[in-house]
Amino acid sequence: ITWQDNRTGQNEIYIQRVNSQGQLLWGVNDKNVTSISSLKEKPDLVNTSDGNFAVIWEDNRSGTKDIYAQKFDKNGNLLWGVNGTAICNATGDQTLWAMKKNIIALDDGGIVVTWEDARADVGDIYVQRLDSNGIAQWDVNGTVVTNATDCQRQPIISKISADKYIILWADWRNGGAFLQQDLYLQEINSFGIPQLEINGTVVSNTTGVQFYYNLLAYNENII
Repeated sequence: ITWQDNRTGQNEIYIQRVNSQGQLLWGVNDKNVTSISSLKEKPDLVNTSDGNFAVIWEDNRSGTKDIYAQKFDKNGNLLWGVNGTAICNATGDQTLWAMKKNIIALDDGGIVVTWEDARADVGDIYVQRLDSNGIAQWDVNGTVVTNATDCQRQPIISKISADKYIILWADWRNGGAFLQQDLYLQEINSFGIPQLEINGTVVSNTTGVQFYYNLLAYNENII
């Protein structure tokens, strides 16, 4: 279990493992995802294929919101440094979408993470892949999924196969917030290269606002 916690007077991210009998396995005080004190929010969590656990979160240690990750083994030991590893610490704010899936686990023990990014304008969508050691595999500070006009926000991700990932997001390019919020998606391959139209393929751009969306990837090659 991972959560946002203000026991220290500011929001931090904690994690705990509970066994099948409901016993706490990582101590009564839980585990902080880093040893550095900084404002942290919106954690997301996956089981990794190597039997460990990866957590991502927003981190304000640099003065703006960045995306960080940490990996724990089954005993609660930190695997990606005492202060986590930066997925993106570009200028501007990088943000996650609370309560939605911003992270997927890969077959090699790594992860793929997507986020909303304000380094260039009010909001674009980026993605990054980390290997099992927490080393970024694609462009520094992430690969662009879309940087269309106006704002793209609140991405979610799902895995189709070992080398294909789908990202879905809300998009204001056709009218702006609460006037014309549409849904777009993009397929990303294992090299971080978009496979569909530049800046994404429209899912729905009907009149009004499309929101409270979710995503399920389906591999058509599996019978």
